[in-house]
Amino acid sequence: MSKLVWTYDIATKKLVSSSAKEVDDDYVLAAGETFVAPEASLLAPLTFDESGQQWLGISFDDWIKDNGSQKTPDLTSVTLAALAKQVLALQLKGDS
Repeated sequence: MSKLVWTYDIATKKLVSSSAKEVDDDYVLAAGETFVAPEASLLAPLTFDESGQQWLGISFDDWIKDNGSQKTPDLTSVTLAALAKQVLALQLKGDS
């Protein structure tokens, strides 16, 4: 069996890569790593909270509220969010 590890920048707590690396069950986390998966519905930038329990970001609905219904996220943000959601879904499916 294996686990997935997500990496974040130690100083900023920002997610380094939207894809996780697969490790053995006995893997010991290094600084800037977590087994906690980010929620697929969050838009970048994602940051790991100070308690080390969850990823923080902004949902598309919250983005619309904050920026008005006339504006939309740039194509890069939308594409990255969609890809991150697909990668997470595939990784979680592989754990089943």
